Amino acid sequence: MAERRESGLRRRVGLRQLASVLFVNLVMAVFVALGVVADEALGLTPLVFVVTGTVFLLTMLAYVEGTAMLPQAGGAAGFARRGLGELFSFFAAWALILDYLILVVLTAYFSVHYLGSIPGMSWLLKSPADTYVTGAFIVGVALLALRGTRASAKLGIMLALVALGAQLLLAALGFALVFDPHLIAAHTEIGVTPTWHGILFALPIAMIGFTGLDTVANLGEELDSPGRDVPRPLIWSAVVSVAVFVTMGIVALNALPVTGSGEAASTPLGRADGWVDRPVIGIVEALDLPTALEYAMRSTFGLLAASVLLLAASTAMAGMGRTAYFMARHRQAPSALFSTDRRTGVPRRAIALLTGVALLFLAVTVSVSDSAVVLAQVYAFGATFTAFIAGLAILRLRMVEPELERPWTAPGNVVVRGRRVPVLIVLGTTASFAMWVLVIATHDSARVVGLAWMILGFVAYATYRLTHGLPLARRADPRELVVPDIDARAYRRLLVAVRPEPGMLYGAGDAEVVGLAHKLLDADDPRPTQVTVMMVHELPLVDPLDAPLGDVERHTMRRLSKIRDAAATLDLRLSSSVARARAAGRAICQEAQRRDADAVLLATRRKQRPGDDPFGKCIAYVMRHAPCDVVVLSLPEESLRRARSLHIESIRARAAASARPEE
Repeated sequence: MAERRESGLRRRVGLRQLASVLFVNLVMAVFVALGVVADEALGLTPLVFVVTGTVFLLTMLAYVEGTAMLPQAGGAAGFARRGLGELFSFFAAWALILDYLILVVLTAYFSVHYLGSIPGMSWLLKSPADTYVTGAFIVGVALLALRGTRASAKLGIMLALVALGAQLLLAALGFALVFDPHLIAAHTEIGVTPTWHGILFALPIAMIGFTGLDTVANLGEELDSPGRDVPRPLIWSAVVSVAVFVTMGIVALNALPVTGSGEAASTPLGRADGWVDRPVIGIVEALDLPTALEYAMRSTFGLLAASVLLLAASTAMAGMGRTAYFMARHRQAPSALFSTDRRTGVPRRAIALLTGVALLFLAVTVSVSDSAVVLAQVYAFGATFTAFIAGLAILRLRMVEPELERPWTAPGNVVVRGRRVPVLIVLGTTASFAMWVLVIATHDSARVVGLAWMILGFVAYATYRLTHGLPLARRADPRELVVPDIDARAYRRLLVAVRPEPGMLYGAGDAEVVGLAHKLLDADDPRPTQVTVMMVHELPLVDPLDAPLGDVERHTMRRLSKIRDAAATLDLRLSSSVARARAAGRAICQEAQRRDADAVLLATRRKQRPGDDPFGKCIAYVMRHAPCDVVVLSLPEESLRRARSLHIESIRARAAASARPEE
């Protein structure tokens, strides 16, 4: 008999879904990062994106090699667990949780402010309305995640490409209307405007412009073919990201130029009372377009930005759930976070808990002035730390496990003591560590919140580990998904559940399921076999259970007669049961218990259902609650159409034969 189990994360992410995630993150970053980086980098904003993009490209090589080599939920935390040990893995996972929390809050907050840029929606820019709507958006995204709802990959790609095209069109318009090659240089003096502190301050914040690494690595367990699908799309998305950021940065600083000098220098692009929370709208307004065109572009970019940002928030919410699932699976967090919904494969408890934490972050940060920059600082803390840990883990795995299968390896290797050392990953890891040191040294908010978050997490981790008798630094045996013990067995008592509608057996044909019931019977058992066909009439609450059914009753008897005819060809004797109920699934389970059935046999047709659910509501209920085995026969729609057409032809042939005059 098959044991029930909680299903794990499902392997259902192909190249199209991966492209959707990459494009959404690329476009989202432009809508978010321009203002927060320009706030300190001023005229050097394009150069800062070039430097940070280079670090990102180098760091990305470690992620690609690790994802292809160790495809699992957790991303950098998974690499660290294999290469550096349990404690480093926990810190990486805990920093990832922080990053995803910040991304959820930041994207929801920015989406509300972009919507507020649409003419007539300016009330969304005022406090506390923006806070309440942001909180509602976070809750809405969480509810969709809890239901296992995923945005269509095709829709995500189309929306991201439209937004990217709109950004490039805006950049071309900016170059045509406001570009002055001397304007940025005239207001830039390295070390003065911006100051050295401002440059060092802006470099790690610019990491918010490159958010796809951990998201893609966290999808590892669900990717169809990580070694084939990940490398090229990720590399090209990184190159395109840098190009778009540099282009948009140049246009933005021409449209909203730096004023002042030294400590007093600023740009409307980054000021808290300017466009820091909706920089693309600031560029549109600064182009001095005709009123009608400006209103149209504000509305277009407001809707596009809000849509893309909410898709990114949904991706971040799912990433939080995957990371919490990884932590619970490897006994870094309580087992409650390990459970996934049987129907959707979503770690629902983890998402619900972390949504509450995200709302708490929102409540705290909105009370701080310049909250967008504060959130970006905290994000930089987690992003640079996890990038450093990921690179360090991949380098150590090159040393201690050179024989490990690597579907993709980073280029630029040198041999040191018989080991191939990737020079580019060494450079990326060193640069990531330097960025993290800059965050600690120059970002007060990140230093306080980030270090407090890590200390709080370590205390909780140590308490959990020690109270469960587990070592702090050594790897513990992971919680394993129970593999169902399914034997090819035969049954003596079968309950075959049939829908009363003509030609339907929970979506499939009668002859096929009767044939399967015959095969499942135990021919070697000397005791008599028992096969019961059950039909359940589902009645709405407004109708009494004894309401007359009219033609439905006649269809039911005709249907049972046809099922008996199909069984007779196989010398199979059937009994029947007709019931009325509010819910068919519950009635089937009660009948199975009453008859002490060994198995319930149902059938369904293959079709796409909401939430990637392979079964309908009734079958899903029976599979959860039946007191015995459940056997589901799944038939493709094409075979059902052929069966129905043959059935109709046979009826017509019989009718024609009966209508012929007797000779």
